[in-house]
Amino acid sequence: METNEDVVAIMDVPEFLMIEILSYLSAADLVRFGTTCKSLQLLAQLDELWKPLVVRNNWAELGAAPGEQQDLSWMSRYSAEMSIRCLDCFRRTKYVFQPLNRRLCAECERSSYTYRLVTAEQAAEELDLRISPVQLASTRSIEKGGFTFFLQSDLLKLTKRCHGTSKAAVAESSDEEEVEEEVEHSLPARNKASSSSKQAALKEQRKQNKKATKLLQRAKRQGLDTSLVLPSRVALDTSSKRPPVFAKKNRSKSECVNAPRQQSPWEKQRELLEAEFGQFGISGLVLKTT
Repeated sequence: METNEDVVAIMDVPEFLMIEILSYLSAADLVRFGTTCKSLQLLAQLDELWKPLVVRNNWAELGAAPGEQQDLSWMSRYSAEMSIRCLDCFRRTKYVFQPLNRRLCAECERSSYTYRLVTAEQAAEELDLRISPVQLASTRSIEKGGFTFFLQSDLLKLTKRCHGTSKAAVAESSDEEEVEEEVEHSLPARNKASSSSKQAALKEQRKQNKKATKLLQRAKRQGLDTSLVLPSRVALDTSSKRPPVFAKKNRSKSECVNAPRQQSPWEKQRELLEAEFGQFGISGLVLKTT
């Protein structure tokens, strides 16, 4: 077991050694390190740590950058320069991606599905994502042209978080099926024998009806009197069978051909979106004037 003498507190490490260790961290890691306490925050904001990050990217030579005034610290210069650069390719851009309120260039928006904007109807049709209105209300979105758009990546993450609940429901239903199977296996043998005999009788009835139908067709082809040839058909005992869930409606061929297909909500909305925004779709970029 370690004693207190074997443990070295981070505050006891010499400052020059701490600066050497922190110089290997990225800008994001330096910010996280500075959130631990006030003493370490002052250490993480030293110019010795942030100047190499600015010089490494050749940002010190860009005099037009708003954060490169000489009276600002190197950390402030770095933050000011990052605020006007694309969050993907780190090139300067004048556009802001509205859902994230971050700078994003047009090339990165078009090349990545991370920034694709979709409507709730589009997500349900193309991605098969069924999200309740309550969940959509808590998801970041933008309004354009009278439509509400969501980030496709946000909807996918939301569905993934809710997938655990659906898995639990599936597991619960499978447990119920296992219980039902156990109950069926525990039935007396006489019930199984009775069920098999009913199936055999039903099979025999179908065989007789099939034979009678063939005799009728043969008599019609030969021009004989079908009343003398056709034996009485046996009524099938279908009491043990489950009734159909949906009744089929007999429709003529002309009705099937001429009946207009009902459009889905997404198909109706897509026509409106193409009329409003064109076939290239919606963009979440807006020009930043300041």
